[in-house]
Amino acid sequence: MKIRITITVTALLLVLAAGAAEAKCPRQAARLAVERMARVLSHQGAAGLAKVRAFRFCENNYVWVFTPRARLLVNPTLPRLEGKNVFGLKDDRGKQFYIYFLKAGRSAHQKIEGKVYYVGSGWVGYRWRRIGQRIFEWKCSYIKGVIMGRRNVLLGAGVYAKCPPEAL
Repeated sequence: MKIRITITVTALLLVLAAGAAEAKCPRQAARLAVERMARVLSHQGAAGLAKVRAFRFCENNYVWVFTPRARLLVNPTLPRLEGKNVFGLKDDRGKQFYIYFLKAGRSAHQKIEGKVYYVGSGWVGYRWRRIGQRIFEWKCSYIKGVIMGRRNVLLGAGVYAKCPPEAL
């Protein structure tokens, strides 16, 4: 009986903590962060990547940048992966989430001087570890395709919360 009560209380505390985390940094904060950094890259080109690297929202959350072929350009928490193809990254349940990041970013396109640029956006749900943690938690990330000078890049930012049902 005591074990059942302990498990129930622990589960309730985890649900409350997840709700508090969502309230502290709502999903829309990730979208607004991506939109803000998208404007920086649209206006400043590659010179704006340093601003993206330094930018934070809701304390420790950040924006990352990758190419339409899943080569990571900026990730403040995983600099060792910058310049590498991260297409095959998986969460703890085997979901290759970069497939979905690319699907969201490629959901719309714009043609300029015969070149196609991906300018779509969308939400992607997956599981990821917080900085310095070993356990995986639900993360909901907003992805957006951006024209950066004559290059096409995709930006992402996420919060530790479950995504809405329509997310990829």
